[in-house]
Amino acid sequence: MIKKLILITVMLLISNISYAQSDSIKIDSIIKTIELKGVTVTAKKKLFERKIDRLVFNVENNISATGLDAYELLKITPNLRVNNDVITIKKKNKLAIMINDRLVQLSNEELINYLKTISSNDIKKIEVITTPPSKYDAEGNSGLINIVLKKITTDNWKATLRSSFGAATYTSYNNGVNFSFKKNKILLQSDINYNNGSWLKTKTNTYNYIDRKWIDNSETKENYNTISSRLNFEYNISKKITTGIQYFLNKSDLNVIDDNVSSINYDNINNQNFNIITEGETKPKNISHSINLYSVYQIDSLGKKLSFDVDYFNFNNEIRRNFTTNQILQNSNSLYSAINNGSQKVNNFSIKTDAEIPLKFVNLSFGGKISYIKTTNDVKLYNTTTGIPVFDPNQSDEFEYNENIQALYFSINKKINKWETQLGIRYENTKTEGNSISLNQINSNNYSKFFPTAYISYVPNDDYTFSLNYSKRLSRPPYGRLNPFKWYNSELSYRQGNPFLQPSFTDNVEFNFNYKNNWNSTLYYSSTKDGYEYITILNNNTNFQETKPFNYYNTNSIGFSQSFNINVFKKLSIYNSLSIYYSDSKSSLQITNQRLFGWGGDFSINCDYFINNSKTIIFNTRFSNIFKGVWDLDRNNSYNQLDASLKFLFFDKNLQITLAGTDLFHSYQQEFISYTNDIQINYKSYLDKRAFRISLIYNFGNNKISSRNKSTGNEDEKNRAR
Repeated sequence: MIKKLILITVMLLISNISYAQSDSIKIDSIIKTIELKGVTVTAKKKLFERKIDRLVFNVENNISATGLDAYELLKITPNLRVNNDVITIKKKNKLAIMINDRLVQLSNEELINYLKTISSNDIKKIEVITTPPSKYDAEGNSGLINIVLKKITTDNWKATLRSSFGAATYTSYNNGVNFSFKKNKILLQSDINYNNGSWLKTKTNTYNYIDRKWIDNSETKENYNTISSRLNFEYNISKKITTGIQYFLNKSDLNVIDDNVSSINYDNINNQNFNIITEGETKPKNISHSINLYSVYQIDSLGKKLSFDVDYFNFNNEIRRNFTTNQILQNSNSLYSAINNGSQKVNNFSIKTDAEIPLKFVNLSFGGKISYIKTTNDVKLYNTTTGIPVFDPNQSDEFEYNENIQALYFSINKKINKWETQLGIRYENTKTEGNSISLNQINSNNYSKFFPTAYISYVPNDDYTFSLNYSKRLSRPPYGRLNPFKWYNSELSYRQGNPFLQPSFTDNVEFNFNYKNNWNSTLYYSSTKDGYEYITILNNNTNFQETKPFNYYNTNSIGFSQSFNINVFKKLSIYNSLSIYYSDSKSSLQITNQRLFGWGGDFSINCDYFINNSKTIIFNTRFSNIFKGVWDLDRNNSYNQLDASLKFLFFDKNLQITLAGTDLFHSYQQEFISYTNDIQINYKSYLDKRAFRISLIYNFGNNKISSRNKSTGNEDEKNRAR
């Protein structure tokens, strides 16, 4: 017995020493068990832990993770906000998702559906990277989420069938199947998902002119029919070399019907009021193909690794829009109708390589990427007012855009006792050329930038972690916003791109504090230069509305976020989060607000209650609230949302049946207020989120297997095409 106790003590001492030297083997995350001649030693790991450049949520140690999927887990992950299928980090947008440190960024709807296919049983941890290191593309200021899955240890197969039905104003359904297979050196994965249904969007825009009020009431019904699939084949050439090929297909057919009624009411009763009624139908059809060839070489058992990716992405979008505008002034009508057709084609080719070299004194990582993108847009308008389509060359355009990016990065990491530091630098050179063939206008741009990153952390003991981070990021304009062509919504309203649009740059600084298993605090500062967004320019004399993007604002913001878990008793877990910020924005355009500053924020409460002792019946409620405040140069109202769900687990938790209701009080109604030319504009919208949904998920095969995924090297370019 004494020998056993001595052996156990030695093992624990070794574990503690390793904890101070290497994160890869420290005992601080899940419950690990060591069996020594009949004796069991159990060490409980933290629920949350702060690493040098990310916050780690150890899913395996969370009581609330039972029966959930990846999407549901993100709702209780620190620093994240999930509302109406939109995932954000703090005061940021355009979030990127990674699986096993590989980007997988689909369209938002496809991404949400994919996350719902990943069971919490297959997830080891979720990493929240609010200030991405130099390894990742400088594009985007949203941060990254890395979902780390459990490793496949044996030959196995697994399949998941899923189906759901939802009812809001209209109905919708989703069906899909996921399959993975591992045998010897071969890994095969496939997934296919099909969506069909309709959803309604309503909005009211009020333009408060000096002598009149223009009120737009619009209702849009979108009928969608989409299919997405993924096929991945991976082969282990040897114990050190893995290679594979991955193919994505995404196809969607939409039919968007919009009805808009604009009422212009003059304050002077001697003037005549009139209405503008616009009815339109838009039919977008798009299909994309993505092929990724990859190879990973594990140089040695110490962690030296080299990876290589070759990617090709093709995106085709065809749009046909018919609209009719009828201006009604007392008993007289003015009719205008047209067909507006457009197409967009995007081709992207990229190569990237990454190396990780841990040395005796420091850890090194470096790599590079080359990317080439070509996009073409062809838009034609036909006047059909007389009943016969007449081509209008003044409202038609061909636009070509080419972009070439070369990038190199280098990073160094060092640990000294309780301190850890990491420094990185990324260099990107970008060349662009936009050519409006119809306007005979060519715009070129060539810029090179360095993007530094710096991290330092201090861990005095197992209970406390302090860290300070810095990163510089940029946001490149989507391709469509660079096209100078005018896209008419009605005879008095159009949207136009801006070929002179430049990227915006953001500096981020964060201070993080973590206490024990459940307390996470972040104080951050962010500064954005040359921010770009659409502005609606109003003409007080002609009622004309021009919407166009500009680089026109600089924003400085400081914020604080707090999250913590409360386990009231074994059956109830409560997750709380709070975020507040102070923003100060200034505009370089005279037609907008010159300056706007103030507070904003949000909070949410997520409760999971296990109704029975076997934890197969789970009741969940979630309440979130957005505070009244400012967002850049706009003001927003306060709005909230209450969701509830009841989940049943059967057949050893392989069958899941969920009944869910979202936005039960119909209270998630957004309103923003902005100014152009001293004219106040009120934007109100509702996305028809009050809905009921029933879903079924059935897993079969060998449940010990976990999916693995591989992203591509051109995800940022693909995202800008959508």
